[in-house]
Amino acid sequence: MWKSRSASGSCWRVFASPCASAAPRKARSRRSWPGAVEIDLEKRLVTRDGAVVKVSPREYDVLARLAQARGKVLTHKDLLTAVWGPAHAHDTQYLRVFVGQLRQKLEADPSTPKMILTEPGIGYRFIGD
Repeated sequence: MWKSRSASGSCWRVFASPCASAAPRKARSRRSWPGAVEIDLEKRLVTRDGAVVKVSPREYDVLARLAQARGKVLTHKDLLTAVWGPAHAHDTQYLRVFVGQLRQKLEADPSTPKMILTEPGIGYRFIGD
């Protein structure tokens, strides 16, 4: 898997491709490989394989927060505070449910996620590799 960011920095693409590393960087950002997920932060739009994926506002907020911090671990507390507010900083079950729903909608195999990874006891990491 690999990721690319648009020139404006407002759009993320996550692709699954065995030959992606061989493709030139500019060409990769324009291709649509099987399993490609695109997150457009300006339009609040998520697509998979070119089709719009319906996500709830909260699911989108969780996904956008993770994508903006790609590669970095976001703690449960950070995500909960950012999406639900400080009163819910310890309600990790909310987060588990929403991350599970996102995996069902976006991952090729939700039981073995490759895009939204769990860091046990810490939080989640958005990754494309």
